Amino acid sequence: MKILLIEDNPGDIELIGRALKQSSCVCDFHTENWLGAALDRPDLESFDIILTDLTLPDACDLASVEKLVETLPTTPVVVLTSLTDDELAVEAIRRGAQDYIVKDHANEYTLNRSIRHSVERQAMWSENERLLADLEESKELLEKKNAKLQELCEAAQQSIDNISHEFRTPLTVIIEYASIIGEGIVGDVNDEQRRFLDVIADRGNDLNNMVNDMLDVSRLESGVMGISRDEHSAEEIIDHVESSLMRKALVRGVELSTSIQPDLPMIYCDAEKIGRVIINLSINALKFASEKGHVSIDVRQTNESEVEFAITDDGPGIPPEKLEEIFERFSQLCNTPTYHSTKGFGLGLNIAQTLVNLNFGTMAVDSVVNEGSTFRFTVPIFDPVRLVRRYLEWLKVQPDGCDTVNEIVVTCDSTDESDEIDSFLRYLVRPFDFVFRAERNRWMLLVNTPRFEVETVRKRILNEHEFLSRNRPLGPLSDVQITVGRTWTIGDAVRDLAETVNCRTEEICYA
Repeated sequence: MKILLIEDNPGDIELIGRALKQSSCVCDFHTENWLGAALDRPDLESFDIILTDLTLPDACDLASVEKLVETLPTTPVVVLTSLTDDELAVEAIRRGAQDYIVKDHANEYTLNRSIRHSVERQAMWSENERLLADLEESKELLEKKNAKLQELCEAAQQSIDNISHEFRTPLTVIIEYASIIGEGIVGDVNDEQRRFLDVIADRGNDLNNMVNDMLDVSRLESGVMGISRDEHSAEEIIDHVESSLMRKALVRGVELSTSIQPDLPMIYCDAEKIGRVIINLSINALKFASEKGHVSIDVRQTNESEVEFAITDDGPGIPPEKLEEIFERFSQLCNTPTYHSTKGFGLGLNIAQTLVNLNFGTMAVDSVVNEGSTFRFTVPIFDPVRLVRRYLEWLKVQPDGCDTVNEIVVTCDSTDESDEIDSFLRYLVRPFDFVFRAERNRWMLLVNTPRFEVETVRKRILNEHEFLSRNRPLGPLSDVQITVGRTWTIGDAVRDLAETVNCRTEEICYA
């Protein structure tokens, strides 16, 4: 090890040199009496460590430390002084020295240990500095790439939206004109012509569903898929989609029946998304049902916390080895008799499964080859305490979620506009967030985001509220007050939040 000692006292030089020789450190020992002379050495950068006094002819106090650290930022500097000043020692370390040794304590043991530890600490510090510089460079590069990726993502989203719009315009015209002709508004049509027109409208609707699937995939991939969960009845959701499915079944010559268990409790979901799931599963069932076959939609309560929707067909069934594969994106069963007449993008089941998951449900399939298939999915029953627990347990297994849940309390001044505020909040929250209406004009939002991003969420609510108020035909929406509450890890929230909601259950007043 090559060591340089900067010291103007010959006795101290002799003392340090003797201590180094007696230590286990094998060293190449050099000395200088002046700081300037040391800095002028052509081999200065070759030294592994520099020992310096604080009282030199051309430098006093910590000037020598500062100059050496400035000149040789990667070489460890150790102070050797007769000054027993703890504050000075702390300040020397703060300004870059690796150690501070009082000369009276400088023996072979302390010198050897200080030199070894100082070199190791300096090496680690230098490596940390290098890593930080690399990290900063990587961060800048990543930010540039993210900005470019965001730009490309927005362009892709806009492109898909534009393409979808261009598709839908002629599709709507085709479907509407086929319907007008089929109803005899522009002249009589015979049964065979009406059947052809129904097929045109049916295939047009199929293409329209494919466009919807493409849009859903685009929104899911770009993270802009909205979710508006609320209290609904299963009958309301089935009624909304039943007529269009009945028309499709009629065109395809398949019998479609629906069965809803009486007195079902209210369920908690995004009704539009669950309707899309029913449509996707039912269209698949109608495609694969046997000729003049049967498809059924059955809704029943399976336990105290769930309602199950089951769509059954009497088609060719699915081989056991394909049951998991069919839920993969762009996956289709290619070796079935109906494949060529049922081809699509292979997105329907994957999207349906994702939408069910976003509504805290699960999906499963039972199938027997040559007998048929049943696709089942669950939706939670509306129960505040159970829903909070279900939401938090659901968050635990979401790969894109974080481990933190934050409470945001929103209140509004007007009871008359509280339902509109409720719809606004449910529309605004992201898929990993949860809205709990504690009173008619007070809501608790559970936001799955790091604590430092909560203020951004609060500002987003206020900005969207201002935008909605500015464009509202009836005038500005009632003011809202936003209070940021506690933050939990998901594990702690399971206990604390469920207890909080349970205490408030008696007070709940839902619209």
